[in-house]
Amino acid sequence: MSWIIVSDAGPLNYLILVDCSDSFPGLFERILIPPSVRDKLAHSSTPQKVKDWMANRPVWLKIEPVTQLHPLTRLHKGETAALQLALQTRTSAVLMDDLDGRSATRRLGLMPIGTVGVLERMAEMGFTDFAGGKVGGRDARGRMGPAGAIRLNQTKSNQPNSRTLAEIVSRLNDEGWK
Repeated sequence: MSWIIVSDAGPLNYLILVDCSDSFPGLFERILIPPSVRDKLAHSSTPQKVKDWMANRPVWLKIEPVTQLHPLTRLHKGETAALQLALQTRTSAVLMDDLDGRSATRRLGLMPIGTVGVLERMAEMGFTDFAGGKVGGRDARGRMGPAGAIRLNQTKSNQPNSRTLAEIVSRLNDEGWK
């Protein structure tokens, strides 16, 4: 089931860089971003791949103005604008990785979803196969997927240490990173 979600710049940036943005429509009906997030994703210091994606952004990514922007302490402008856009549009979830931003999201009664949470959901829905080297449903031509490279084969002492993405995601979830 897909829904409308508001996003901060971080998760979009990373998911575009690891070629997972093609799977967004299977997860979200629409992604809303405030102008400050658009500006950050198109900034001169942003990786070219992300700037190119923003220049040809898909129709399901909508830039929505924030009617009354009130600064929130400990948060950057994009995080503040994303949270206020979520409240303004009555959207229940926000894509955000920043820990202070995630705490503020919860305090506002919204659900924070991080990059790892999106990757986990993509894997659950079959959009990705990290272990098999597939990303976003496409063969990565022998390259590991964004999280498939996390697999560790052996330690220096020759003891098996084969942590899978599922184990790492589970650990991160237990620590509140999802």
